Amino acid sequence: MRDQIRQAVLAVKREQGFRFRPAEEIQERAVQEAIQRFAPGVRPEDVLLMMDITGESLGSEGFLLTEQGLYSSLFPQQSLALDGLTRAELEPGKQGRVLCGYSDGTSRSLYIPTHGPYIAAVLTAVIGVLQGRERPAAKKLSPLEQAIARRLAQKKQAERRKEEQKGAGSEPAPEALQYTRQGLQAYRSGDYVQALEAFRQAAQQGDAQAQFWMGKLCRDGQGVFTDYAQAMKWFREAAGQGNADAENSIGNLYDKGKGVPRDYAEAFRWYERAARHGHALAQYNVGNMYYNGDGVARDDGKALEWYEKSAAQGEAKAQYGLGRLYELGRGVRKDLAEAFRWYRKAADQGHARGQFAVGYMYDEGEGVPQDKAAAVEWYRKAAEQGMTSAQINLGLMYENGDGVPEDCTEAVKWYRMAADQGSPKGQYRLAYMYDCGKGVAADKAEAVRWYRKSAEQGYARGQFCLGYMYDEGKGVPQDKREAEQWYRKAAEQNYASAQFNLALMYAHGDGIKQDKAEAVEWYRRAAEQGHAGAQLNLGIMYKIGEGVPEDLAEAAKWLQKAADQGKEKAKKPLEQVLRQLEQAGIPLPSPEEAPAPEAGAKEEDEALSEKAMAARLLDTGLEEYRTAKYPDAFRTFQKSANLDNVAAWFNLGTMYDLGRGVSRNLKEAFRWYKKAAHEGFAHAQFNLGQMYYLGQGVDRDKAEGFRWFQEAARQGLAEAQAMVGAIYLDGTVTARDRDQGVWWLRQAAGQGLEAAEQALASLD
Repeated sequence: MRDQIRQAVLAVKREQGFRFRPAEEIQERAVQEAIQRFAPGVRPEDVLLMMDITGESLGSEGFLLTEQGLYSSLFPQQSLALDGLTRAELEPGKQGRVLCGYSDGTSRSLYIPTHGPYIAAVLTAVIGVLQGRERPAAKKLSPLEQAIARRLAQKKQAERRKEEQKGAGSEPAPEALQYTRQGLQAYRSGDYVQALEAFRQAAQQGDAQAQFWMGKLCRDGQGVFTDYAQAMKWFREAAGQGNADAENSIGNLYDKGKGVPRDYAEAFRWYERAARHGHALAQYNVGNMYYNGDGVARDDGKALEWYEKSAAQGEAKAQYGLGRLYELGRGVRKDLAEAFRWYRKAADQGHARGQFAVGYMYDEGEGVPQDKAAAVEWYRKAAEQGMTSAQINLGLMYENGDGVPEDCTEAVKWYRMAADQGSPKGQYRLAYMYDCGKGVAADKAEAVRWYRKSAEQGYARGQFCLGYMYDEGKGVPQDKREAEQWYRKAAEQNYASAQFNLALMYAHGDGIKQDKAEAVEWYRRAAEQGHAGAQLNLGIMYKIGEGVPEDLAEAAKWLQKAADQGKEKAKKPLEQVLRQLEQAGIPLPSPEEAPAPEAGAKEEDEALSEKAMAARLLDTGLEEYRTAKYPDAFRTFQKSANLDNVAAWFNLGTMYDLGRGVSRNLKEAFRWYKKAAHEGFAHAQFNLGQMYYLGQGVDRDKAEGFRWFQEAARQGLAEAQAMVGAIYLDGTVTARDRDQGVWWLRQAAGQGLEAAEQALASLD
């Protein structure tokens, strides 16, 4: 059978003059490289023929034929099965499409630009062998006859669109094809000047492919200065002859506003024309415009339809787009496993965003079993292509020893790559490493420099940290006014820690005019986001009527929330308030219920509704915890945690830590604390610091414990401030620094922490 297939296909070469070579005529290394490039899993000995259409190198226009199937370099990881194949013919009116029929009644359309006739003939020969019959004695066309037939077909297509398209090119002279081939050879060798001249000769004789390439060279500035007007001229001439590449390129110029005013509607029109001619990238572009609602009404169903058409041709961007639709549940039922499948297809073709998505799903265990090591490798693939999000996530994996041995030096390397590309998050992470001396020598001034770069781009965490550096005079002269300005910028972006610090400045008149009412407002904003310190201080202000009318019920509400998060200082005033409410005969506050939506109100965005659901579940879990229904609370916290509620992550850590509602498991407690800590949850940062400091659930690391105490202290957590102060005074982790120690203890004492007050008294 193998020899019969080989001989049949070689007969096609002899009789019709096709330019391809059998595998035995090509070096073994070249065969292996081709397999590795676009047919992984195929054994070299199974290759019957290695077809090289150009007669030069395999490049992007090659095919491998095995007894099992046909593999194309145009569509890696996809093959056309030979089993059951009954026919292969060119689809009328569809350039480059080969329609393959199977014995079970199914069919598949294979898109192979410019090479459809070759593949159709090859498959016809193979079918004859597989079915045990000779190929039909049809008239064999010479290469010249085939070229003429293709040109006639192009001309007919141009005539059918004559009313819509103006200026269709004239029939090219025979030598135009030779000039086009010379142009392609020169382009592939990097000689753009020679390519330009060859394409110009062919284009002036009406060759549509050469006209497209002239447009491309003018657009990309290859062999000539960039000239969008000339690019558009050549693209239009090629498009007038039905060249789909040119139609898509015109759409792209309108889409990007290059050489013409940006016009999404016009871009969509041209993309759609090319898409209906079977152009894979154009099909993706049409889908993307439906997805975003650019130039056409947003329609997720249409986006899905066009993405599928493009993805079936192997377009990686469309495969990624399909993954995104399945992940978000747009235009299709949400299916994370299916999302992962499409992301993986795109990733396998080297698509950076697809690689990042695969890494993220492995990282979080979404749509696929969690595998941190696999996440690292896929993040690395995307990071090496310059994707800043992947560089940052890879840095975090190295910083935290997640899926890879902890290596802060390596983390700094990846953060710097992202920072140097202007990523505000990358700049923040790099600043943080300089601030803490992780993976690099501690340098507060350098930390300030990178915090500033991040802050000036509007990144809230960078703004908060820059404000803090000015507030404390670290790496920069102390400047309370400057601190207030940066805190405010972050606070206005709803960054809770910045809102809390700004409230403190108003409450104490620290660098700005004291304003208790303004302090209340900022405490409230932070408290509503779950900031325990803000909840405590807001409750106290309602209790004593400072900056707001006295309201014991509101005081109880906020003090209770603070106490539920482990804020010890909230417990005594909460008891007092509850006692006062009881004596006054005022009903005790009950857990809040979400208000019912107004009749006819439009449903919230899914992400928002999930956030609201997570918050309601958290409140329910806290109530169950207060009433000692620990197993119920644990299950409820799990549900909230699955909806990415950070406070729920912290509470799960607490339950594992204390063994309430679940068997005590310090490693699990550590995992949940760590997860919440990285999202800035102060109590989680403090508890994580304790676990590192004491060696609970993790190898003992006092320096790492101190770092997390600092993180929590900067957010105003009194217990963490006291620990930082004690460590500075003790000098066991860092150099002994009495001034720093006393300052931090005073911060904690200012919040009423008795242990801090006692420590300060002992120093006198």
